Amino acid sequence: MNLANIAIKISSLSSVDQGNVIKEARKKQGLTQTQLAELISQSTSAEAVDVKKVSKWETGKIAKIEPENKSAIYEILGLNASDFFTYGLQLERSEEYIDDLEIQDAIEFLDFIIS
Repeated sequence: MNLANIAIKISSLSSVDQGNVIKEARKKQGLTQTQLAELISQSTSAEAVDVKKVSKWETGKIAKIEPENKSAIYEILGLNASDFFTYGLQLERSEEYIDDLEIQDAIEFLDFIIS
């Protein structure tokens, strides 16, 4: 599997998969949805985020997260592209083998894109 195919697999993570990553990270930080919403609202100049929006992100009912909010989520929860990549690989591992070098290359590539 080449780097382009890996990037396509990451971009094709469903909104539910993306939401699961956010939910797991939020819980690891010991935050409620309300607390996360407040922190995001305080850290961006975008439209205020409420608990309903966080819930919809986590359940996949809203697939697109605004870039400002996504950056805030990454910062608050300590996430980066590799967290989404790793989650995607966990879903794909049973179907295909991807060696460690390809994984590391893809992580570096995705981190470069979003930074």
